[in-house]
Amino acid sequence: MCAMRTFLLSVLLVACVLPSVHAEQEMQPKDQGRNGNEQSVKKTEVPTPSIIVSNCTHPEKASSQAEKQTSKTESYQWTPYLTNGELVLSVITLVYVFISYFILRATSKQADLAKISAEAARLNAQAVINAERPWIVISAHPNPEVPGQFLFTAANKGRTPAEFISGDAVYRFVPDPMQPPPPPPLFPAPFNKPNETLIVQGDHFEIYPSGVMPEPMVVGNRDMKNFDSRPLFLVFYGRIGYADVFDPKTMHETYWCFGYLFQERRFVATGPEGYNKHT
Repeated sequence: MCAMRTFLLSVLLVACVLPSVHAEQEMQPKDQGRNGNEQSVKKTEVPTPSIIVSNCTHPEKASSQAEKQTSKTESYQWTPYLTNGELVLSVITLVYVFISYFILRATSKQADLAKISAEAARLNAQAVINAERPWIVISAHPNPEVPGQFLFTAANKGRTPAEFISGDAVYRFVPDPMQPPPPPPLFPAPFNKPNETLIVQGDHFEIYPSGVMPEPMVVGNRDMKNFDSRPLFLVFYGRIGYADVFDPKTMHETYWCFGYLFQERRFVATGPEGYNKHT
């Protein structure tokens, strides 16, 4: 602000000084023209003998010649392209342009800062929602009450209740557990809804209520070979769709995939990223 005030005061001083300087420059040529006229008149008014008429110059002709000479000298004088008022207006306009440019830059920076602040606020709000929203997580573990049986449990690991919407589950024998068939959304295999569709924090339900017995399934298919004589692997995979209390219209999804290790008698998470994700 101090620099801007100093600049404006300098412009006003220039605007005040220019008219006086220009006036002095205009006065000097006129005075010189008058002095030249007086001298020329005086020179032409020298008395000459009345006897010699042919060699005399008439006083009016002499004065006209003097005026032509002064007009020629004045015509060679420099004249400004702009008047004082136009020059002042030009300077003020230039100052206004500079001020507008700096104001525009400041406004643009403020708009960018506002966008950054809004994005930061949105990310913070999303982080709070993610911390408080429900998260359905699937696990495959042995049933302690039935030897050789496994349960696929869907539990709410979040802080708020989850509303069950739909679910799919299927098993396949595949040559490569890291490349199972397309996920259930392309080949739906819905399972029965749990008795309680509202799953609170820490609550859970079983995808296969009666459990699964993978060892007899593998033994029954132990001699099955694919076309290049490689062994096949048993995989279970699926998805669960649910909503939360923050946005009931938006459905979250949990994709899961487990492969059975026959030698170790256990299930492990397998498959590409698309089979093991949370939305």
